Amino acid sequence: MIGDKGSVNNNKWKFDFGPEKRGANGYTSVPADLAYTRERGYGFLGLGLNGYQEDQRSDGFVMQEGQEIKLQEVSKPNPKTVDDDAVAVTEPGMPIRFALHVTPNTYYKVKVTLTGADPSQDAVVNLFSEKRHFHLTEKVIPAGTSLTYEFHVNVQDVYSKVTGTYVDTMLNIAVSGENAAISSAQIQQLDHGTTVWVLGDSTVNDQLAPLPYFRLQNYSGVGQALSKYVGPDIAVSNHAESGLNNYSSVPHFDQFKDRIKPGDFVFFEFGHNHKTDGPTGYYNGISYYYDFVRSKGANFIVVGPVDRHRAYQYDAATNTWTSTLDGFSAIGKQYVEEKVAAGAADIAFVDLNASSLAWYSRLCEALGYTAASTDYYFRAVQGGSVDGTHPNDAGVDHFAKMFMDGAKAVVIANPETPQAQVLARLLKGARDEIPYTVPASITSLGPAPNSAYPQPYVPPVAQNYPLAVSNVALDADGNIVSMSVTKQGDLTSYGRGIVEVYKASGELKGTAYANEQIDNTIEGTQTVTFTTDLTLGADEQLKAYVMEFEDKPGYPLTDKQLSDFYIP
Repeated sequence: MIGDKGSVNNNKWKFDFGPEKRGANGYTSVPADLAYTRERGYGFLGLGLNGYQEDQRSDGFVMQEGQEIKLQEVSKPNPKTVDDDAVAVTEPGMPIRFALHVTPNTYYKVKVTLTGADPSQDAVVNLFSEKRHFHLTEKVIPAGTSLTYEFHVNVQDVYSKVTGTYVDTMLNIAVSGENAAISSAQIQQLDHGTTVWVLGDSTVNDQLAPLPYFRLQNYSGVGQALSKYVGPDIAVSNHAESGLNNYSSVPHFDQFKDRIKPGDFVFFEFGHNHKTDGPTGYYNGISYYYDFVRSKGANFIVVGPVDRHRAYQYDAATNTWTSTLDGFSAIGKQYVEEKVAAGAADIAFVDLNASSLAWYSRLCEALGYTAASTDYYFRAVQGGSVDGTHPNDAGVDHFAKMFMDGAKAVVIANPETPQAQVLARLLKGARDEIPYTVPASITSLGPAPNSAYPQPYVPPVAQNYPLAVSNVALDADGNIVSMSVTKQGDLTSYGRGIVEVYKASGELKGTAYANEQIDNTIEGTQTVTFTTDLTLGADEQLKAYVMEFEDKPGYPLTDKQLSDFYIP
C-alpha cells in the first residue's frame, strides 16, 4: 500500500508528480519517466518504444507502433509544496496517462491538481478518468495558477460480446491539452458511493480514441460525457457496447446488477439496433432490467435515443429534421408513464431524440442550411467520410448536456411528480459545465473533415479493404453458423456478412445474410451469426464477403464491398 492509512477503509494514495525527491507529507514521487508496472502498482501508460502495446481497454486511448508518449518535468525554482512541481505533456495530443493498480469492483474519491507547464502562459486542459470519461474539456487555467478538481470513480469489470469479461484492475487519470500538467493526486477508496450505471449501444458506450488526440476524429458515446455534468459525488460506470439492443445487453447487465446499491441510477438508452423487432420489441424487453433495478432500491431512467443525422432526414426549406427513432422515444415514455400510474416512484423518462433533432436545426441555422452543418459533431477522419450515426467527442458532450437539461426541465415543470423526484436526486450537486463548441477556426475551413483534421495514421502495409473475413463456421450437417470478421482499416459504415454457396457446376445454390451487423465502431474481430437452411454439401464451394448497408429504414445494401472474398 502506498501513502498513509486513513479514513473509510484505510486505502489511500497520495502522488506528487514531478522531479523525484523527498516524497514529503506522505506523498509518493512520480517522475515523468516512470512507466506503469503491475509490480510497482502505479505509473504512466504509453511510455517507451513498447508503450503502444498497452491494452486499449485500460484507458481508451489507442497508440500505433512507432508512436511514443514523452512527458516532461517542470518545477518552480525552489519548490516548497507538492504543487510546486508537475509532470507535463510535450505534445498537446499525447496525454499524460496515469494508472493505479486497484482491486476490481471498488469505489474511489479522487482529487487532482492541474496547472500549466509554463507558468507564464494559460493552460488549456482536458481531463479524463477510466475509459475516457470526460471531466474537463478545453478548460482554461490562467497563467501562474492551478485548478483542483474532485470526482468519484467506480472501477468495474465490464462484459464484452467480443472479448468476454474484462477484469478492470486500473484506476485511470488522463490529462491532455496545450501547456497541460498535473502536479498532484489524492485517491481515497470508499466503502460505497452513488453510481450511474449505463446501458446502451454504440452511441452510448466508452469508445476508443487514437492518438494524437483530436476530439472530432474518434467515435464517442453519451455515457462517456456524463461524468462532466453529474455531481462530484456520483460515479459513472459504462456497460454499453456497440451493436447492442436491450436483449443482447442482458449479459452486460448481469455482469454488474448484483453490485447495484440503493439510491443508484441506471441510464438506459436503446433503439438503433432494434432493426427487426422495432419499438414493440424494445418495449417488451425493458421490464427485465427495470424489475431488477426496482428490487435493489435504485432508480431507472429510460432515455429516448439520440437520432441519426443523414441528409435524407433534413428539409432545408423548413430547417427541420425528420426522426428515424421517435417510435422508441414514444414507447419508452409510455412504459415509464404506465409504471408511474401504477404507483412507481423510482423511474423517469428523458428524451434525447427530439432534443438532438432540434439541436441539428440550430446548427444548420448557425452554419448554413445544409445537413452537412451537423457533420463537425460526428466522427470523421481526414480524407474519409462523415459517419451518419455515430457522434464524436464534441457531439456526445452536447448530448450529455442535453440529458441533464432535459432532466432539469422535468423537475422545473412539476417538482412534485414521481419522475421529477427521481431526476432531482440525480441532479443534486450537478456541475454547471459548458459543452465544447467546434470553433470558427475549424468550421470556416469548409465541410468536415477539412484541413483542420489531422492526417490519420497509415499502417506500414496498406490494405485494399477495411475488413477481412477470417473464418466461416459450419455445423456437422454443413449448416452455416457464423462468420468472423476482422477490422484492418478505417471503416465509416456498417457491413452485412454474406455467404454464397456454389454447386460443383459453378451454379449459385443460394445466399445467406448474417443476422447481426458488422459494426464500424468495434476494433478487432467480430463474429456474426446466421439463421438459414442453406448448407454446404460435398463438392460445393463457399464464398464469403461483407457489403456495406445504409443505416436507414429498410437498411438497404449498397454496391460498396468492404472485404475481399473469403474462399476456404
